[in-house]
Amino acid sequence: MKKLFFLPLFLVLAACQTNSMDGLETVDASEAAELETSLDSGKALVFGDVYYEDNRCGGSSFVMINEETKETWGITNGSVKILMQKDTAPVKPGTYRITNVRCGQSSVAIGGSWTDALLGKDKLKKLFAPRFTVEAGEVLHVGTLRINIIKKKTWLDDARVIVTREATTPEAKQRTEAALANLDRPIQFTTSGD
Repeated sequence: MKKLFFLPLFLVLAACQTNSMDGLETVDASEAAELETSLDSGKALVFGDVYYEDNRCGGSSFVMINEETKETWGITNGSVKILMQKDTAPVKPGTYRITNVRCGQSSVAIGGSWTDALLGKDKLKKLFAPRFTVEAGEVLHVGTLRINIIKKKTWLDDARVIVTREATTPEAKQRTEAALANLDRPIQFTTSGD
């Protein structure tokens, strides 16, 4: 019976730490022209990488909320989509707060859940959540969102983790530049965490 329990646990951890999906697809000339039009109209592009401890998560995503408009956006392997729609349009400029980070089967909510509000943890989680500001017409790589384990999961208690925002890694910079080579805009990379 123990073997049956540990096998799914091993598969979940292995899925979280694999690099099977490299993420960004190269933007072709027609897609680049569409993005340029959106950027000229005042939108912005946002990209980022997720790491679980020291391992890059190929199949990763993060959710962010515009702190002014409360509009929620999801970033999945470099593609931007508004939640509940299949919209690949760039995001509105503004200040964003990261609300959820996913690596494979593992997901970390950073405030905003009803349980956090009920337990009085919501405001504290929101206070320490990674934030960034993106300007109109800007192409921004928000850096590395790293899931760090503070306390391992036990039979009685969930794991305790913290998500930090760090500088863009050289590998992420190279992937992003290659994917956006047809875009005639400079890419802003995060040089330090917040």
